[in-house]
Amino acid sequence: MKKLLSIAILVIAGAAFAASIYSLHSKVQHESMLKMIEGSTYESDWRKVDSLINEGLSKSALEAVEVIYTKAKIDKNAPQTVKALMYRLRLVQEYQEDDVFKSIYKMNDEIKSSSYPLTPILHSMFATQPSSECKYG
Repeated sequence: MKKLLSIAILVIAGAAFAASIYSLHSKVQHESMLKMIEGSTYESDWRKVDSLINEGLSKSALEAVEVIYTKAKIDKNAPQTVKALMYRLRLVQEYQEDDVFKSIYKMNDEIKSSSYPLTPILHSMFATQPSSECKYG
């Protein structure tokens, strides 16, 4: 009876220990997932870009987007990096076709140098570009 009780206590203690390890691991993973949405939204910078676009100053807007992109890369702010890349593609399409291909090549380079959580998002963006399908697919 004592042996059975001690085995039961060991099993319960082991289960409690395993549950605490799992809980800690889940918390760490959850915190790393939340890290993606942290950081500045560069709200005033984006207002400036939208204002330039509304005024028809696409080249100036593109230059402002490049500044935001650089800042987002330095800050490792994945959501703002993606937003800047999306704006860049949109603004570049207003110029000649070669510029679109250059932008796609830049995105391909970005994919090669990126890490999670940015990489899968960039792959998805790259795959949905019509010119990337013609060129690579």
